[in-house]
Amino acid sequence: MHIQNALERGAKLIVVDPKRTEMAQKADLFLQIPPGYNIPTLNCIMNVIINEDLCNKDFLEKSTTGFEYLKMAVEPYTPEAVGKLTGVEPELFVKAARMYANNSPSAILYAMGLTQFSSGTGNVWSVSNLAAITGNLGIEGAGVNPLRGQNNVQGACMLGALPTLLPSGKPVTNDEGRGALEQLWNCKLPDKPGFVLTEAPEKMAEGKIKCIYIITVPLSIPQEGFSW
Repeated sequence: MHIQNALERGAKLIVVDPKRTEMAQKADLFLQIPPGYNIPTLNCIMNVIINEDLCNKDFLEKSTTGFEYLKMAVEPYTPEAVGKLTGVEPELFVKAARMYANNSPSAILYAMGLTQFSSGTGNVWSVSNLAAITGNLGIEGAGVNPLRGQNNVQGACMLGALPTLLPSGKPVTNDEGRGALEQLWNCKLPDKPGFVLTEAPEKMAEGKIKCIYIITVPLSIPQEGFSW
């Protein structure tokens, strides 16, 4: 709905999807790539942005490292080469690159599917690189925005609700990350991962999980107030 509202305000929309979805039909530009060709597509867009000198040089200099390595990595991914891989017209990659780079702030939104490939980590790195070379990080209306499958999964992860990770995203076994939070919070944190969800029933039966803290909310809020 937020995307729809933005379109009504005049925002431009690029959709990359194997399926011609309802959102794809509303897009200014639709790249219908085969499943699994996310990284070549992103590399191609970066290739065009770099070759056409559309990078945010100030952001690159102040806030990034390793740009030369990225430049070499995406060099083979020309619109013509990736067009042959995907069946997408090369000119569409060029249009997508120009539209994204020339309309700052530009936001990238992706759903769960992007991370569920065997190359999921690489997909996220490529998305992040695209945002970084154009300076679309740390400013209102831009950024890399993962859309999760359930309400506030991303927020829960960032706040440290996962049994294996700290709020910083570092493993609980990471001494540096754990030490920084211990100093900030003036407490002692465990250095061993907790039990994941699929282990919980077994650990309850073994007596290793002795308490479950459950928060419930009403499905609807009557006019006279909450009903629990």
